[in-house]
Amino acid sequence: MVFAGDVMRAMGVFETERRQNLARLTAERERDQQAALDAQQAARRAAEDWTQALVGISRGVANMEDVDQVLAAIVDAARRLLDADVAALALWNDTGLELELKCTATASAPEAAAEPHAPIHDALITRVVRDGRSSRIPKTASEAPVGWICPALGRLIHAACIVPLRLNGQSLGGLWVGREAARPFVPADLSGLERLADQAVIALEHALMAARLQSLAVTEERARIAALIAEARKGEGEFLSAAELAAAMPFETQRVFTPGP
Repeated sequence: MVFAGDVMRAMGVFETERRQNLARLTAERERDQQAALDAQQAARRAAEDWTQALVGISRGVANMEDVDQVLAAIVDAARRLLDADVAALALWNDTGLELELKCTATASAPEAAAEPHAPIHDALITRVVRDGRSSRIPKTASEAPVGWICPALGRLIHAACIVPLRLNGQSLGGLWVGREAARPFVPADLSGLERLADQAVIALEHALMAARLQSLAVTEERARIAALIAEARKGEGEFLSAAELAAAMPFETQRVFTPGP
């Protein structure tokens, strides 16, 4: 025989369980919503950091800042934005046969520093730079972590991204980042490193153009001075005096060329 009190107690138990389940579901939904919100905020902060870094680098290139400073800023941004233990940039030497380390940044020395042209004989970096194809190692989390001694760090690296620097189909060098922990980089990391590599190529192109313009200006100035000297030596009443020749030269040249008595 079922008593009314038993029924009421059973209904109370069911109601308690229902409320507990509802509270648990509500808490899980709130945690999921908070996690999604945190992920969105983290993604927005990361996007802002990337934008700020790229704008700063572009401004440095546009203002014709020293190319070494621009490259150091790029390497520093690569290590910081990709949460890497090391970032480095290497360029081909004058012979085009050997890569030389240009600048590095590590977790212990976060600000990128110039290196005294240390040669890079690493087969992995050389292959990526010569082939002109970016590489992410390992490509997936399921792959076995790599065991690579990073030449810029001198320690074992378990995850890396390597991007070539190319200008008009010509190889200039490479940019890479590495992590000591077995925490692979994702495709978005490789894309970000490629954007930084593009900025490095633009900086190198501007530096090359500036050097060519300076060389051309020097050549033109030498030709102009040679023409003035030739005219001054003509004789026949149409020569320039030494004072006139000096006056026709720019101030910097006057300091080098001082007419004799």
